[in-house]
Amino acid sequence: MALRSLKGKWGIAIVAGLIIAAVAVFASVMPMQIAQGLGSMELVNFLSIVFAIAVTPLSVGFLWFMLRIARGATPGVADVFAGYNDFARVAFTMLLEYVYVFLWSLLLIVPGIVKTLSYAMTPYILLDNPSLSYNAAISASSRMMKGHKWELFVLSLSFIGWIILSIFTLGIGFIFLLPYMDTTMAHFYEDLKASQTEYTAYA
Repeated sequence: MALRSLKGKWGIAIVAGLIIAAVAVFASVMPMQIAQGLGSMELVNFLSIVFAIAVTPLSVGFLWFMLRIARGATPGVADVFAGYNDFARVAFTMLLEYVYVFLWSLLLIVPGIVKTLSYAMTPYILLDNPSLSYNAAISASSRMMKGHKWELFVLSLSFIGWIILSIFTLGIGFIFLLPYMDTTMAHFYEDLKASQTEYTAYA
């Protein structure tokens, strides 16, 4: 389904993925550069958090971008930045999700993985339910994923071979793999939503 959705749209999907990659590199390098410029390396951790929050809507925007492709639309490059139209709701909902996963991971690795799977639908729910945010959106994802976490885990594992191959291509393969993976995940969300007849909105 993902490959069919991407037919004729690989170009725009790859451009969107390259934007994400470029911003990710920028966000990882700039805190160190700024801290060195100010002569205060203690700022690195703080600046890393600030940059991570700042680019989170872009990461979510890319997932929305691929969801639109999965739904048959042809988004423009500017749609990658759609998350910034609702910056506070998107950024701080995802930040809260990261905090929850981190806290669960302090117990053991397995609880952290389980919660990561439980919360995986949060970005898509944010798009389809503009009134939801923070705990409400995260809880909605947990309810939606009840009984389906193993399916998503197995689906994620199916990409391991492609990931290894992309590493051996010095990362070039990720240019194609990232849109493929995220379109697949978008279709997983669409199938999951369609299978839950009670799903209209989680408000």
